[in-house]
Amino acid sequence: MSNHDNKGRFTKGHKAGLTAIYVLKDQDGAVRYVGKTISPAKRLEGHTFPGKRAIYPVSRWVMELRSAGHRPVMDIIEWTDDWEKRERHWIAFYRAAGADLLNIEPGGTTRVKRSETPTGLLRTYRRVLYSCDRIGNTAAGDAIRARMEQEKLRGPEFARAFDRDLQDTLDARLVAKCRQALIDDPSDDTLHTIRFIISKYPALFDGLHA
Repeated sequence: MSNHDNKGRFTKGHKAGLTAIYVLKDQDGAVRYVGKTISPAKRLEGHTFPGKRAIYPVSRWVMELRSAGHRPVMDIIEWTDDWEKRERHWIAFYRAAGADLLNIEPGGTTRVKRSETPTGLLRTYRRVLYSCDRIGNTAAGDAIRARMEQEKLRGPEFARAFDRDLQDTLDARLVAKCRQALIDDPSDDTLHTIRFIISKYPALFDGLHA
């Protein structure tokens, strides 16, 4: 559906000076994000083509949808003259209903400290782990890793971020090991083994060619 086709649906119930509270849904109709805008069609276009803003969870999700041949669906919940209160209300409502929301803020102008977001916490933990590894403090490193596992219990957005970080770390280690294997023993047997691994784990191909 084009933005032009969406215009009538997006402006239904609109009055001058009001702000739209909207949700983004996946192809199965599950609500994944709550937001606000004064221009729904433009906002949907911004979500669909996030560009450099793909650092945010909702942007990463949209890119995953697009790679699978889907696009997010926007529905307007309401038009309001108190968007801060209503956005907080709807975020809390959908979370209470069990929706796996990608919002990292509670809504309105309330802001979570960057250091308390999943990305911020990851950055802090990784810095500490790097320091532990450099000085060989295995016990402290293990304690930090255990704490990271506990952080995943804070909510689905934390679980996704920490699991993705773990997978990225494992990917990097696997690529490094394969590269080192080719340096240590560039034989046909080594190449055969790596080809077998790639057949089971295609993502390794991109890493070896990066």
